[in-house]
Amino acid sequence: MNKKSDQKALNEQDFLLNYNNSQQDAKRSAIILTLVVLFIFMIWDLLFLGWQHPATANILWSRAILTFPPLAWLYYCCYSDELIKRFDFWCFITAFFIGISILYNIYQYSQIGHNLRVDGLLLYTFVLYIIPGFFQKHKSWCGILISLGYLLLAYGLEWPHEKLVYGAVYLGIFNLAGSWHSWNNDRKTKNDYFSHSLLKKLALTDQLTGLYNRHGFDEKLNQLMAKADDNGGLLALVILDIDYFKRYNDSLGHLVGDQCLMAVSADLLSQRRNENDLVVRFGGEEFLMVFYQEDGELESLNRHIREICPAIAALDIPHPSSDIADIVTASAGASIYRAKSATQRTQLMLAADSALYRAKQAGRNQTRISEDH
Repeated sequence: MNKKSDQKALNEQDFLLNYNNSQQDAKRSAIILTLVVLFIFMIWDLLFLGWQHPATANILWSRAILTFPPLAWLYYCCYSDELIKRFDFWCFITAFFIGISILYNIYQYSQIGHNLRVDGLLLYTFVLYIIPGFFQKHKSWCGILISLGYLLLAYGLEWPHEKLVYGAVYLGIFNLAGSWHSWNNDRKTKNDYFSHSLLKKLALTDQLTGLYNRHGFDEKLNQLMAKADDNGGLLALVILDIDYFKRYNDSLGHLVGDQCLMAVSADLLSQRRNENDLVVRFGGEEFLMVFYQEDGELESLNRHIREICPAIAALDIPHPSSDIADIVTASAGASIYRAKSATQRTQLMLAADSALYRAKQAGRNQTRISEDH
């Protein structure tokens, strides 16, 4: 149950990060459009009150101080890999501050004898529910809190009963309609994301073991080679075969063979050191592993590679038909990719395959590392 909960939480985090990373241009455009609208309101303030009115400066400054800093911060978040993780939260904070600025301006106008209509707040509520960047729950909280703030303000200022009812009814309708629209939109966005993720996972993973398949390997290897080039790291490609696996299948049956493959797959996954390391079922009893060494330490990388085959033998899976042991063993060959080298992926594969051949010729149950670095 805990594993399922943890996996669900991870999936939600992946969705949130993907959502926050998506439509960057649309989010920046929405921020710029909001600034334009705020400038229009400030121009309206000037036209309505005039430069000479004693309250004009305070009203303009309050609009600017409560809205420009959070909008500028939100715009900066669009360009920060770290801050984008909480982009939905910062959208909520920014929208809340804009709502507060509207309420404060309503209060300021009331102090100079102008009781503004609720129209400006209705426009805010409408825009709140259609802009991208955050979710229905955030939008609803923001809309409800600002609407309640307006009603409390109107009550405290002793506005006519009819105006209170008018504001409550229209704000309630706008919030209900907007919340329903946002909920439907969020549900569709999330369903589309998880449907796409499932289809992609089925296309890129092996059905039996859940490891990446050849298609997934092609995509990931290119990414890791580019990462090594950018950061000066090392990349190790390991090709691994279970020794005499055909005999294992023939003597014990394919069902037991599948159980063996799943056990070996789980062990190989446990040998990953970080999220960049990769395990692939390449076909039958053949596996590929990719290890990314960010610090470029070759000795540490080689030492880890040599631990792979002993770890499989340590599973102590009985193998009655092996010529070299009475348990399941494996042979492996590895090649090393150095940052910005002229080595192509095909050469890397051929070097690892050649090293695997030497490991088998030398008696199996061992690892050979290509010297062609």
